Amino acid sequence: MKKGILYLLILVAFSSNGQPVKLWSKIFGGNVSDIANVMGVYNDTMLIAAGRSSSTNVGGNKGGDDFIVCQFKPTGDLIRLKTFGGPQSDQVNSFVTLPTGNVILGGFTNGKGSDVSNLYGLTDIWILAYNPVNGSKVWEKSIGGTNNDLLNDLFYLEAGRIFIAGHTKSIDRDLLNSPTKGGNDILVSSIDEAGAIVKTATFGGTKDETAKKILRAESFGGQMLIFGETESNDLDFNGMSKGKKDIFILKINRNINKVFLTTIGGPGDDLFGDAVNLGDSGMIIFGTVNTVGGQVDSLKGAKDLWMVKLDKAGNLQWKKNIGGRNDETSVKAQLDANNDIILLANSSSRDQDMIANYGGSDVVVMKLDTSGNIKWQKNYGGTSGENAGAMCFGNDGSIYFAAQSFSVNTDLPATNTVPPDFWTVKLFECTTKESFYDQKACFGDTIVIHSKKYYSGKETGIDTLKNATINGCDSIVHISTVFFQPVLEQIDDTLCNEATITINNIIFDKNNPIHTFKFKSQFGCDSFLLVDLSFSPALEVIDTLITKDDGTQNGCIEVVVDGGCKPYQYIWTTGDTTSQVCSLATGNYKLVIIDCKACSKEFSFKVGTTVKTEISEEVEPKVSYTTDHILIGFDNQEIINMKLYTLGGQLLLNQNPLTNDIIISRKSLPKGIIVLDFVFKNGKNLQMKLTN
Repeated sequence: MKKGILYLLILVAFSSNGQPVKLWSKIFGGNVSDIANVMGVYNDTMLIAAGRSSSTNVGGNKGGDDFIVCQFKPTGDLIRLKTFGGPQSDQVNSFVTLPTGNVILGGFTNGKGSDVSNLYGLTDIWILAYNPVNGSKVWEKSIGGTNNDLLNDLFYLEAGRIFIAGHTKSIDRDLLNSPTKGGNDILVSSIDEAGAIVKTATFGGTKDETAKKILRAESFGGQMLIFGETESNDLDFNGMSKGKKDIFILKINRNINKVFLTTIGGPGDDLFGDAVNLGDSGMIIFGTVNTVGGQVDSLKGAKDLWMVKLDKAGNLQWKKNIGGRNDETSVKAQLDANNDIILLANSSSRDQDMIANYGGSDVVVMKLDTSGNIKWQKNYGGTSGENAGAMCFGNDGSIYFAAQSFSVNTDLPATNTVPPDFWTVKLFECTTKESFYDQKACFGDTIVIHSKKYYSGKETGIDTLKNATINGCDSIVHISTVFFQPVLEQIDDTLCNEATITINNIIFDKNNPIHTFKFKSQFGCDSFLLVDLSFSPALEVIDTLITKDDGTQNGCIEVVVDGGCKPYQYIWTTGDTTSQVCSLATGNYKLVIIDCKACSKEFSFKVGTTVKTEISEEVEPKVSYTTDHILIGFDNQEIINMKLYTLGGQLLLNQNPLTNDIIISRKSLPKGIIVLDFVFKNGKNLQMKLTN
C-alpha cells in the first residue's frame, strides 16, 4: 500500500483550434534559382523535396538547370542538397520510393553529358535511381524518341510495374510501337525497378495533350486514373472538346488498356491542378478555369479554383467555383486521415471566398470537406508574391508545403535575398480528438494527477491541458483510475509420496507442504501466494501370491497394491502389464507400479521351484568360452529342453536341441549373469548360472 502518490500527466491529445499552427519555416537552396515540384515522406526521420536548380554552389552545377534533391528532417534541419544533370536543362517532376529504399526520380533532360549518358531527341524522359541514405546515384536512363518526350508523374503499382505519365511527340525508338497521333500525345509507360520498359501506350488527338497525374483507381487492384489536359477533338478525343484546353480523365488497367476516357471544362483554357480518389464514391478534381460556358457556370474573378466531383465511372455529379476577383490557381490536393481534403493553391484575392492576401500571389492552404465546403483556410507569404509547388503529409499528420519565395517580410525572413528557393513550411492542425489516461494504484492510496486527487470513491475525472503538446495544441483528457485490492493466489496440488519441489527457493516435501509468500505486484500493491500441497500415500504391495515352478514354467506371481491413486499400471520385466503374471520359470522378477499421477515404485520377487536339482557326475557340464560363443557339453546326457533367462527372470531362449552339446552365441546375450535350465532325456533337471 502506498500513500500520496503524485503523477505527472504527459499526453498527446488535441482539441480543435480551427486553424493550422505553423511549426517552422525554412529556406533551402543556393545562390541562383531552386524550385520544388514534388515532395514526400521517405521515413520517420527524413523528407525529400525535388525539382530543378540553377545554383552553382549546391552540389556542383552541371549546366543550366539540374535535378535537385533536398533531404531534411521533420524538425526542419537540412540533411543534404544534391544535384544531378547534364549540360542543359534537367528537372524533376515526380519521385517514388521503392521497397528497396532507393528513390526513382523522374522528369526530363535536353542535354547529354555529365550524369546524362544518352539523349535521343529534343527532350527525353530522364529517370535516375537515387540512394537517400548516402546521397549517391545508383543508375540513370533516358527514355524517348527523336522528338520531345517528358515525364510529369511516377506511380509505383507493384513489383515490376512503375508507371510513367507525361507526353510524347516521338514516333521512333522507345515510341516505335506507340507513335504520336499528332502534336504532343498522352504517354503512359510502365518500367521495372531497373528502368527497363515493360509497355508503352499513347492516347490523343491531332493537337496537344499531356498527362500530369496518376492515381490508383481503387484501394486494391491494378486500375489507375490518369489526369491531364487536351486540346484535341478527334481520334481518342473525338467529340469530347469543351473549348480550347480541357481536363481529361483516363482510366486504364495495369496493362495500359483504356477503361474509359472523358473530359470536363468550359470554352477557355481549363488547367488541371490535382485530384483525389474517393474509391467507390468517385473522385474530386481541382483545376483552374478562366472562361464562363459549357460546364463552367460562372466566375468569381479572372481565374478561379474549379472543384469537380465525378463518380467512379467518370460521370459529372457536381461542380463548384472557389475564388475572389483576382487570380487563383490550384496546385496540390490530398485526403487527410479524416477524409477531408487539404488543398494547396495560389491566390491573389482578398474577397469573396478568399479571406486574406499579403500582396501579389500568396500560398493558400485550405481544408474542404468532400462536398466542397471550406472548413478553414490560411495564407502564407509576403508582399512580393510566392508560388506554391509541392505538398505532403508527415507521419504525425502534419502538413508540409514547398513554394517559390520572393518576399523578405511577413512569413519570409529578411535574409531571403536570392529567390526563388525551396521555401518549406511545416504546419500542424489541432484536430478534435480526445485522449484517455488510465492510472492504477493500490486500494487505500490517494494519487494526484495534474493537481487533482483521486482515490477509491473518486476514480474518474476530465482535465484540459492548455498548449500541452509539442505542437502547441490543447489536450482534453478523460482520467480513469483503478485501485487494486490485495491479491491472494493459491497453488494446490497433489504430488508423489517421496517427491520434492522448489518454489521461490523454498523446498516442499511431505514434511513441509504449506508456506505463504508475500510479494509486491507490478503496481507496488501487496500480493500473497499460498502454497498448499498434498502428498499421495506411498505405493505398497500389501499382499503377494507366488506359485512355484514345477519345472514346466508354470510359476505365477500375483500382487495386491495399495497407496497412490488408481488406476495402476503394471510393468513386469517379462513385458506383462497386469497384476498377475504366469508361465514363469524359477528365477527373480521385477515389477514397476505407476499410479494415476505418474508416481512409481519398483518391487522384486523370486519364483522358486518344486523340482529338486540333482547334480551328479552323469550331468556335470563341461563349459568353455571362445570370443564369440559359449560351449556347454554333457557326457552321455541328451538335452531335450534348454531355457535361458536373465537374472531378473526374462526368458531369452527356449530350445529342444536333442543333443549332448549346446553352442550359444555370446553376441545374442546381455552382459552379466545369465541363468540356464536344462531338462535331460532321463528326466533329470539342472539349473546353472554363467557370466557373459
